[in-house]
Amino acid sequence: NVRVRTHQTRRGKADSTRFMQKTFWEEYHRASSRPSASHEWFLGPQQCVEVLLQGTLQEICKSKPWRTQERKALNLGCGTSSLGLELAREPLCVAAELHVVNVDFSPIAIEAMRQIQNSD
Repeated sequence: NVRVRTHQTRRGKADSTRFMQKTFWEEYHRASSRPSASHEWFLGPQQCVEVLLQGTLQEICKSKPWRTQERKALNLGCGTSSLGLELAREPLCVAAELHVVNVDFSPIAIEAMRQIQNSD
């Protein structure tokens, strides 16, 4: 028997469909963005990198001949997470010349991440 919990949010009853709306994310990032801080939803970026490197990403980085094929990782819906930055700095990913692409449809989130990246 599975029990599902619904919780109240600041805006009322929880509704996951709001996450599909660009306007939700624009409002979210406008209200919560601090140019000097990234936001992680579940795990810290280093924990995520460790999980990713235990599986498929490790195989991609270690596969041969990686010098003749461009390696890419897509971080879709990156928001203000620093996962993509941390992944790009990981020694195995650097050695494999992995190109990490962070994509989000919120210009506010992208600009915040540019500021964070430029401050490093």
